Amino acid sequence: MKATTTEQLKSLARTYTIFFVVLAFAHGCGNDFACRVSLQSSSSARSETNTKSNVKHEVVSTPETVLKKPVAPVKQNESETFQNSPLGNNKSTWILGYYVGYQSNLYPPETINYDALTHLAVGTIFPNDNGSLDTELNQGSEENGSRLAEILVDRAHNKGVKVLAMLGGAGMRVKLVAATTPSNLNSFVASLVAYARDQHGMDGLDLAWEPIKAEDEKQFEAFVDALRQAWPEIILTFPTGYIYSNRDKANPFIARIASKLDQINIQSYSMAVALPGSEWESWHSSALRGQSSFTPTSISESVKMYLGIGVPPSKLGVGIGFFGICYSTPVTGPRQKLNGSRIIASGNSMSYSKIMQEYYPYAKYSYDQFSDVPYLTLDPPVNDCSYISYEDEKSIIRKAEYVKKEGLGGAIIWTVNQGYLPDAPSEKRDPLMTVIQENFQ
Repeated sequence: MKATTTEQLKSLARTYTIFFVVLAFAHGCGNDFACRVSLQSSSSARSETNTKSNVKHEVVSTPETVLKKPVAPVKQNESETFQNSPLGNNKSTWILGYYVGYQSNLYPPETINYDALTHLAVGTIFPNDNGSLDTELNQGSEENGSRLAEILVDRAHNKGVKVLAMLGGAGMRVKLVAATTPSNLNSFVASLVAYARDQHGMDGLDLAWEPIKAEDEKQFEAFVDALRQAWPEIILTFPTGYIYSNRDKANPFIARIASKLDQINIQSYSMAVALPGSEWESWHSSALRGQSSFTPTSISESVKMYLGIGVPPSKLGVGIGFFGICYSTPVTGPRQKLNGSRIIASGNSMSYSKIMQEYYPYAKYSYDQFSDVPYLTLDPPVNDCSYISYEDEKSIIRKAEYVKKEGLGGAIIWTVNQGYLPDAPSEKRDPLMTVIQENFQ
């Protein structure tokens, strides 16, 4: 694919904003600002679930800056234990890594650090309009998708890792609602069990029903019950959204359904928005703490709100994104007035691998001690990016410490494919997975 030009990228940013305004009204948000930003945050990280192409940024030559080296992993207290849902690899906390087929070229199955994981979610499958399952995994055909799934299951099981099929994702709610109506539920469940358990020997499903609206709750619960009845030993995990502390509350339904799920994982990444007319300031993709009325998101605040409605800490996990977000000028760091700045890249186009190869060498590195996350300042900008928020080894160590301190169940990674550095020395090709392996014990 050709590199995206500056003008194309600016046009994409304008289209992106218009798209979410239209999408908000399509989902019944109207003028509800909280609903609109929730749609943007949910989709920005995971809407690429069903896309087959990535946005590629053009590298601009700029002077190099001397950068700080990543902090060495911190050893954790190995006496801390966790007992809840089945875990692989003899770990006390779960690490569920999402592996998506459209990024398989970034992280071939034979290169995966399975020792860092307890669970691998292979994605994505979803219902077609006629009730059948799309199981191509973005491989061009169901046969190729099946082959990839078989390879991943075999390699993961050989390392003691549980394997789940990721069902749904952003934009799939309508299809999931249609597939789980009373008239379709039994046949849909049968198809899922046949695919995941019988055909591929998987251990469960990740139910990415995004979002669950109030009118979906009874239907979703009936879906979970039907899966448990058809497959009693199934592992069921559920990704849920982060919460804007100044506007929203945790949905009590999540607490009510918790007893029927093995994991509830907060998608605590891409937790920043830059919408026209808002008073919010520039922020981090995955701040551990430090939220304010102008930067109203953090992992600790979302965790607090889910625990507050009764979700057991042992059932709750946090999110780690192997990608970042890019702000345009004039923003150069967190907590700044936007003054026309936009988030112009995220997800595929801002993978950790891409950040390290195309932006890090030209940036000033900083670590926000207050929020426990790193960021890059680019002056002059690279591909219109002047501020990049992302995860590194130090911030992941802090999240591991937090998970253990709070007695949480574990963490998810979106996506494991995005953290691999193929051109680095062999011992440095998978730094984020390595630090997860060493600190989530």
